[in-house]
Amino acid sequence: MQRDRILVGGMVLTLLAIQIDWGTALVPAMERLIAVVVHTAAVVMIVYALGERKWSWLVASFAYKSGIDAVAAAVLLSGSDWLSAHPWLVELVLFGPFACAGLWILAFLARAWQRPFTEAARSGRR
Repeated sequence: MQRDRILVGGMVLTLLAIQIDWGTALVPAMERLIAVVVHTAAVVMIVYALGERKWSWLVASFAYKSGIDAVAAAVLLSGSDWLSAHPWLVELVLFGPFACAGLWILAFLARAWQRPFTEAARSGRR
């Protein structure tokens, strides 16, 4: 690695000139995409539970978020071999299923919430 020194505001910063591996560079974007899907699904479950008074969805939201946090904690605290695995493998195998479940939950709840509004529109109620 080549080291370059740059003077910035009276401080010397050492920069490492490294070659960018785009395959690995895009992993954080995938991680954020998975996080957005998981958080959105969890929040929608909570809002649905409160709106429809179906408290099992509140418990399901808590279990869903606790599940992904438990997987992350288990991998970090156990010193698992997953820590040395390729980042794409970690994201897609360990956390990808949670994102897929989140997309399914969002689609299911979108259909579940449309039914009462569709039925109300057909009957003329508002």
